[in-house]
Amino acid sequence: MFDRLCKQFDIEHRLIPPRHPQTNGMVERFNGRTSDIVNQTQLGSAAELESTLRNYVKIYNHNIPQRPLKNQMPIQALKQWHAGRPELFNKRLYNQRVLTFSLFTFLVVAVLENLNAPAYWAFVIVTTIPSLSVGCRRLHDTDRSGWWHCFGSFPSSAGSF
Repeated sequence: MFDRLCKQFDIEHRLIPPRHPQTNGMVERFNGRTSDIVNQTQLGSAAELESTLRNYVKIYNHNIPQRPLKNQMPIQALKQWHAGRPELFNKRLYNQRVLTFSLFTFLVVAVLENLNAPAYWAFVIVTTIPSLSVGCRRLHDTDRSGWWHCFGSFPSSAGSF
C-alpha cells in the first residue's frame, strides 16, 4: 500500500541498508529532541503545543546545522538538492486540466441542450466515462474515494427515467 502511494505521487521510497541504522538514528534523534522540548515546556492548551512544535521545526530547519547534511541547515540542503534534481519536486498539475475539461463540457452541454436533442445525448454518452474519470481523479487528489462521485450522479440520472 505504502509503495503504491509513493509511486502514485512520484515519491522515491528509500530504504536503509540492512545493519546500517544511521538513517533511522537521525529520525530518532529529531524525535527525541522534539520530545525534550515538549517535556520541558509548560503547555496550557493544544494551540500552545502546536505553536511550540511549529516554532521548533522552523528553528530546526532554518537555524541548526546538521552533521549528516555536511553541517548545512536542512533548508540549505533542500535547496541544494532541488538545484541538483528539480524533477523530484514537480507538483501534479491537474487543476488546470480539470477546469478546462469541466468548462468545455459545461459550455458544449449548454449549447447542445438548446439546439439538438440527439446531438446533446450523443455528447453526454461520449463524455460520461471521461467525466467520471476526471471526477474520480479529482476526488483521489483530495484523498477521497471515487465512489463519492456517484452521490452526485444518482439524483440527476434518476430524474431522467
